[in-house]
Amino acid sequence: MVKMNTPSDKGAHKRDFSAMLAKFRARAANEIPTEPGVCFPYGFIPDDGRTVVEFKQSLRYSDAPGVLYTIETGTVDPRRLKSTPLLAAAHAGINPPPATEESEIRPVVIQRIGPHSIKIGGLSALQGGGVLQAGSGSKKYDIYSVFSGYSGWLGTAVLPYILVEMHTVNRELATELKQSPPPFKQSKARLDILLQSMRWRPTDPTMTEFQRK
Repeated sequence: MVKMNTPSDKGAHKRDFSAMLAKFRARAANEIPTEPGVCFPYGFIPDDGRTVVEFKQSLRYSDAPGVLYTIETGTVDPRRLKSTPLLAAAHAGINPPPATEESEIRPVVIQRIGPHSIKIGGLSALQGGGVLQAGSGSKKYDIYSVFSGYSGWLGTAVLPYILVEMHTVNRELATELKQSPPPFKQSKARLDILLQSMRWRPTDPTMTEFQRK
């Protein structure tokens, strides 16, 4: 996104955007490029390691379509500071929505997660969340949301913020879902594996900030 006030602004933006697209290349499954740049599913855009970026991507497992894992990462900017303590605390303080009808069975909180310290790869991060139980009798199921976040460092391109959120999808809104989310324990195990798998990626050539003057 860029602010454009004049025709020349539009022309410059078109040139910059076209130049970025021209660098795009497809990326094979599990391929990890060695040079500086930005990866996303099956794609890669190389750059000089100084480009200000902000990416957000969600994924889900085929056997649990009602659970989304959303990864957000980007360059720390004074206008986009990520307050991970506040976000973790907000998720840990989750409460069920008020009942719209007297006969409605309201979900109940059965577990609160944190907020507490965790690791995203080797980085110190914060985590908070909550688990609710909905339904009744044999039709009870879990509703949950867990936030994990590393706030990154301002003024450097090599330590971006990393936010990961796992949450269930409301079947009343996503009517295509034919099954309830799996138990929280199963999804949390998958989240833990995802967080542990993240790591810093060395590049060749070395990123600008690591090059000797």
